[in-house]
Amino acid sequence: MDWAGRTRFADRYIVFNGSSGDNSCHSHIALQIVFGETARLELEDGTAIQGSLLYIRPHIRHRLAPLGSGRIYLVEPSSRLGAHLLGLCSSEPAGRFAGNDDSVEQAASTIVGEVTDRRLERAMALLEQPGAFDLSLDDVARRVGISQQRLRALAAHQLGMPLSRWRLWSALRRAGLAVAQGTSLAEAAIAAGFSDQAHYSRTMRAMLGITPGSSRKVLASG
Repeated sequence: MDWAGRTRFADRYIVFNGSSGDNSCHSHIALQIVFGETARLELEDGTAIQGSLLYIRPHIRHRLAPLGSGRIYLVEPSSRLGAHLLGLCSSEPAGRFAGNDDSVEQAASTIVGEVTDRRLERAMALLEQPGAFDLSLDDVARRVGISQQRLRALAAHQLGMPLSRWRLWSALRRAGLAVAQGTSLAEAAIAAGFSDQAHYSRTMRAMLGITPGSSRKVLASG
């Protein structure tokens, strides 16, 4: 099944409406929430979870079975919205979501704010600039006035992941925005900071289970 629908990019989260297609086993930094009558998540260990409202926590390797029609949220856990939605999930890696579509949309429209440490915020902003892949974390730490060790500790505490992994997710988001605006895949890869289109493709397959080519139609229609 091919992907077909619309993708909307918001502040620290992405929403896809439509039918999802094939995807390989992958993991990403985002909290994923899926709404759909036939939603089914398959974890790497063989566990399958089915229902109309499902969640999967960040960094859990999984595959989403093709979805005839539904809505998928990918929310960065470092945001206040992500923290709020994680609070509606059980401690299990994946399961049935306690909220509903309306509650997610309402929370997204009212909850603002990101990480609380301004030095980490500045570091994240630097890693979203053109040429971010040329910056080492030591360079970033110096620019925001703290040690690399302290920066790593802040990222682990407030993002729940290394900054290097967050940087890849941020680049995927920038590339997706570029494709949605009509940029070619090769140009989007360079604009997002990837070394080339192959780097972009490898990263998307590892973090989303699909390729830029298969996602292009739903990105361009968003």
